[in-house]
Amino acid sequence: MDLFSLDKKAFKIDKNKQIKIFEAFAGYGSQSLALKILKLNIKIIGFSEVDKSAIRAYRELHGKDTINFGDICKVNGSDIENANNKKQLDILTYSFPCTDLSKAGKQMGLKNTRSGLVFQIIRILKEMEQKPKVLLLENVPDLLSPKFKEGWHIIYNEIENLGYDNYVATLNAKDFGVAQNRNRVFMVSVPKGYSYSFPPKILLVKKLKDYLEENVAEKYYLIDEQIKQIKNWNTYQKPLERVKSIEDDYIQTITAKSNTTMSSGMVLIKEKTILDIKSSKGYCAKPNREIAPTMYAQAHYGIAINSKVSEKSILKIRKLTPREAFRLMDVHEKDIDKILNVVSDTQAYKLAGNSIVVNVLVQIFKELL
Repeated sequence: MDLFSLDKKAFKIDKNKQIKIFEAFAGYGSQSLALKILKLNIKIIGFSEVDKSAIRAYRELHGKDTINFGDICKVNGSDIENANNKKQLDILTYSFPCTDLSKAGKQMGLKNTRSGLVFQIIRILKEMEQKPKVLLLENVPDLLSPKFKEGWHIIYNEIENLGYDNYVATLNAKDFGVAQNRNRVFMVSVPKGYSYSFPPKILLVKKLKDYLEENVAEKYYLIDEQIKQIKNWNTYQKPLERVKSIEDDYIQTITAKSNTTMSSGMVLIKEKTILDIKSSKGYCAKPNREIAPTMYAQAHYGIAINSKVSEKSILKIRKLTPREAFRLMDVHEKDIDKILNVVSDTQAYKLAGNSIVVNVLVQIFKELL
């Protein structure tokens, strides 16, 4: 909180009443998941999403009859108000595309791009007779970089001109109890004259290994040909240089492209297992239960089968599984089951990479109650 906010009253939403929310660029609805974790009585007035897998996942989690307003460019403020019986929304969230802001993209900025869809939110707000009580923006830290400062200042000032005071912070998931190094910008906008304080940090007690599955299918392990391909990639992300041990405190940011068949954004981890010779015909994998309780196919070891060594420790590199990716986004197990029931692995990785870590949202919302 800045010095000018010290004399302002902190804005609070009445947690004893039904909280009405609209999620733009919704993904699978991590904001609504966070509010549910807080055991609040929420009503989803609707969401805006065009990705088919995200729509399926959202409705699987939040109700098959939940209204999808579709393309944000075709949504009018009055549409949302009519769906809410002309009453005031409590929360509107807009985690607009980072495609043209992130270093992983082309950094084309906010003018006539997918990231520029944020200006549709400003248009919608201007069309509403009763503005939502609270707005929540989320995006990559690049949004605040000097390269995009002109567009950022327009967003900030336009929102303030609509009757809000804005509070901005960059929060990292690893500072909120989740083992992922994921930095994101958040802007909470509350009615003018009120204040908002971002939540304090939480000690990280979990490690990467706490999120990993015990039995992982062989398809998630890299073969020699894939490793050679990755070595030849000309990418700043350099996944082979950033391979994580399962004993590490946290993993790097999961991206929307992460962990597809071969992707420069993939998150890789290394596991240790022990080879035990059962006969002169070949090896049998004996996993180290403290490290990686996974059985491996012997075809990928590349070790001579007639060796007389009784045991040999080896490392293998694999991708995160979709379930692990969602765990690292702090999605609860029952909700992961629902998502994986309706989307493919490739779609699942994309959904996880595009989303917001749930506990970061939980802590942000707590400060409004």
